[in-house]
Amino acid sequence: IINQEYYTTWSTWSSCSVTCGYGVQFRHRSCIHPPQFNHYQYDCLGVVGEIHRCQLPPCAETVDRFLPWSTWSTCNAKYGHGIQQRFRQCQNSISHKFNKNCIGAFSESRNCSTAKPCTVIKVNGKYGPWASWSTCSATCGQGIQSRRRSCSKPLPTNGGLDCQGPAVEIVKCNNSRCHNESTINSNAMKPPSIICNNTCSHDIINYKGNCFDSFNRHLNKSDCFLMKNKICQTCQKGANCKICTIALNSKLITASSYLNQSTCQPSNSLLYQSPHHQSWCAAEVKQQQYLQITLEDNYIITSVETMGKNGLFPSLSYWVKTYQLAYSHDGQNWKFYTTDSKHIAQFKGNTNQYDIKINCLHQTITAKYLRFIPKTWHRWIAMKIAVRGCKFTEI
Repeated sequence: IINQEYYTTWSTWSSCSVTCGYGVQFRHRSCIHPPQFNHYQYDCLGVVGEIHRCQLPPCAETVDRFLPWSTWSTCNAKYGHGIQQRFRQCQNSISHKFNKNCIGAFSESRNCSTAKPCTVIKVNGKYGPWASWSTCSATCGQGIQSRRRSCSKPLPTNGGLDCQGPAVEIVKCNNSRCHNESTINSNAMKPPSIICNNTCSHDIINYKGNCFDSFNRHLNKSDCFLMKNKICQTCQKGANCKICTIALNSKLITASSYLNQSTCQPSNSLLYQSPHHQSWCAAEVKQQQYLQITLEDNYIITSVETMGKNGLFPSLSYWVKTYQLAYSHDGQNWKFYTTDSKHIAQFKGNTNQYDIKINCLHQTITAKYLRFIPKTWHRWIAMKIAVRGCKFTEI
């Protein structure tokens, strides 16, 4: 007969309390009391249960994250000011279920405006009436007189065409021989004509009689009074435009500043000689920057051309949208190219990094030094240039 209390054998361990990571397990045993003992008074010695740590494979990370923002909604105002919205959702990375546990905004709003569409009408330019004829450039020995008309009735707007036909007419006048003119000098005193000696610019430039020094047999250009016909006929498709392009020396091109990069030096600004990804780039994006070229001699300038910098990526492509042109004979005394109304001319530059923009000088200038002065630009000041014109040649 058993006369004392005793324990049963241990039970098996329970399942781990978690499905992943660290948890605990339990097991237990019971105390058996003999019938002759009052089990309320006596009990088994020792523990009735045990616990120990268990480990399962690591748990996957459970995180609630925002998904990317949606695109902005359409402006809720048909015309005028309105509101746009965008949204994002919070998603559990394990269950992939959507919830509201993420910290942050679930929606955003911003102001917007919608302009009322308008119809752009192109207006082609038309000439106004001819002005009066100028005074004859000589009282005898043949001179010239001219008259002008302005392309302003109306001005070309919204991409309309320029006026068709000449803006200047020139005729001969006072053909009678001068009384003090000798037979020997009769040909020498004839007002010479100066022609741009190329096929691209058919500019005939005439001078009054005292332009020609009959004693020294050369042009006295400093005393000449310039009379001209319509300036600058742009090259037609198929024409050999390089004939009238003035050769530029890259060593004689300077700038107010430039970026210290191999593709941004002033010498890289030659339009028809440098690769597309090279150009002059100013060191600072601000007014008063300029690119200066020095010609080998004084030239009659008939047109200028510009192009932007074509970068390897769109974000690295730059161009000048508008610019001014200054010129000089000696590199010290500078003048701005002006319009008929004597205002400083604002040349239209480029609208992208690929195209070449040609601007004709409808009032030609004679210069050895030229400065291109950017006024507005896209992202950065960068440009390539070319100049067309010709030297003085007696015919």
